[in-house]
Amino acid sequence: MSRIVLVIDPAGAVPASVVVQIARVSGTALSETKRAFLSGEPVLDLALFDRKDPLGTTRILGLLRALEEREIRYRARELTDDMAYDANANHFEIDAITLENMIDAHRVSLSYQCTIGWLEDPE
Repeated sequence: MSRIVLVIDPAGAVPASVVVQIARVSGTALSETKRAFLSGEPVLDLALFDRKDPLGTTRILGLLRALEEREIRYRARELTDDMAYDANANHFEIDAITLENMIDAHRVSLSYQCTIGWLEDPE
């Protein structure tokens, strides 16, 4: 399974409302989110398309859009479960448009799987 890791540029100004939104989406305490933000560490590390939280990926997309609308510099990366976050690496970076495309592709895939399942066993 893949996950999203998000780091906010600590050099920029981030409104308190955005820090609160990050804490809500990430499910971490506000104090922990602030500490991670100020130290340049990941403020969010969440699974993509998690069956336990089916709307989680949509909330991440909303957060990335909010960051982009406010021109807050961030780095979001898609990593697999066995990959460690590396601040110096620049591969697997994604933005709101990329994540939106991933969500759309996931929906199409699920729809196709449902259709195939129905064709194989229509009852």
